[in-house]
Amino acid sequence: MKRWVSRTLLVLSCSYIASTLAADPAAEEVFRRGDDLYQRQQFAAAAPLLQQAASMGHAEAQMLLASMYGTGRGVGRDPRRAAQLYEAAGLQGNVPAQLALGVQYEIGNGVPRDREKALYWLRQAAGNGDARAAGYVSALEQPDAPIFRTEQALADYVQRTARR
Repeated sequence: MKRWVSRTLLVLSCSYIASTLAADPAAEEVFRRGDDLYQRQQFAAAAPLLQQAASMGHAEAQMLLASMYGTGRGVGRDPRRAAQLYEAAGLQGNVPAQLALGVQYEIGNGVPRDREKALYWLRQAAGNGDARAAGYVSALEQPDAPIFRTEQALADYVQRTARR
């Protein structure tokens, strides 16, 4: 736990610096070019531009690149790299990244399964207005909540518990 807190503080410090850099118009321009290629489904061409913007601390680029690593679109599938990028974006307040990282911790995809960390990130997303994250938090806080292996299983559980 101490190591996780120390690491989180270090990442927060780095993310603060990165978020300052993300205001850089150059990072935004690189992101826009990469996002344009991504929207046209030219994933392999988008990847280097998004990587460049992500390395400049651009949270949206980090989020988009993370999703590419999660699915293998335009890059090799790498859930661990996806989690790193989700964390970097999530620390900057990117709500979809916070949700995605919370789910990754819950199902153990690219990171060790850890409900405490899952709830931390899902609460961040829920606190920032994400209704799906709020539902996940509510379900995971139930004393009889099972271990989930997929996000779909978690979503199905949320649906079943909401009908009770």
